[in-house]
Amino acid sequence: VICMLVEKMSMRELMHSDDSMNLDLSLENVTLFDGRPDASRGKYNQIVSLSPQEINGPQFRMHYLKEKSGDTRISVQLESVRGVLVPHAFGAIMNFVWPCVNTFSKPPPKDPNAAAAPDGPPSTMEVNVQVVDLEVVFPEDPANPKSKGLALKTSILTKYTSTVDRAQYWCLCEQFEAYKVEIKGEDQQYAISILKPFDMVYDFDSAREARFGLDPIDMVLSLNDYLFITNVVTTTSAAFSTASTVAEDPALEPTPAPPPPDLQKMVITTSGIIITLIEEKGDQTMPLVEIRVKDMLCELADWSKAFRGEMSLVADSVYYNYALAVWEPLIEPWTATLRMDIDLVDGIYQTTYTIFS
Repeated sequence: VICMLVEKMSMRELMHSDDSMNLDLSLENVTLFDGRPDASRGKYNQIVSLSPQEINGPQFRMHYLKEKSGDTRISVQLESVRGVLVPHAFGAIMNFVWPCVNTFSKPPPKDPNAAAAPDGPPSTMEVNVQVVDLEVVFPEDPANPKSKGLALKTSILTKYTSTVDRAQYWCLCEQFEAYKVEIKGEDQQYAISILKPFDMVYDFDSAREARFGLDPIDMVLSLNDYLFITNVVTTTSAAFSTASTVAEDPALEPTPAPPPPDLQKMVITTSGIIITLIEEKGDQTMPLVEIRVKDMLCELADWSKAFRGEMSLVADSVYYNYALAVWEPLIEPWTATLRMDIDLVDGIYQTTYTIFS
């Protein structure tokens, strides 16, 4: 159970004689609470808060417009979303969000008695979502309030447009970063940067392809950081898998899955990736190895029938020589193309790996 506390809500709806409609919704100081009380504190755990003290005014805004032509425009804005998502709370939120997304993405049922649509361009649905200053922490051990947590911070701008025969989606994540949060004492906590801020853009067009562009990525990682991230991802993934599995109602007939689109292609590009492996000794860190990748291009295709994947890159690596206090070459610059093909042959999937260098 998720409890939502709203300090102030305002809604304005206008219905016009031509069947068009305007709807404005505003929420101020919204807080989500875990519905299970914390026995140690005798109160509910706060999950997500949209009410930081430094920001005044509404933290959630939605504008809905439906025109006479059938075109629909939806705009949503969130400001300063902060909170800690424990696995069962994450699962509960997804249990609410996932059916809404599935319902929203399905086309409305056709009425056989409805009059034929007039000649003209097909109606369009457009959804714009802006999330400013999003910071969410995924704890490593939800049962321990002083455990470490993986914090993700970014601002998101998305736009979705769809017609009868085409869908387009664009998403920009600005200054996406990740860091490890550790709690020391009652009010003392500190953060260690794992992934430095960078921008990424996702552009999808059902009539063409999907493109995923990344700014240069700079990551600093120790063995403890790797194990910590693995634990967080495993715990959160289990909650997400449980939430996305909706129980089937035997009274309802199963809905057949839609056929896959004819065009399935995704292109991923980035100008550079730097991964620095470090060793932790107490409160000090010592660099060990640096892995550098540049001009990476990855193309994925035909994943519903088989799979085709090809990645080209230029990579090199250096290690830190403590005796001379300098970085020295470990792997000279290496240009390579990696390819993976998965085919279904006589009911058996066969995988082929190829490396060109």
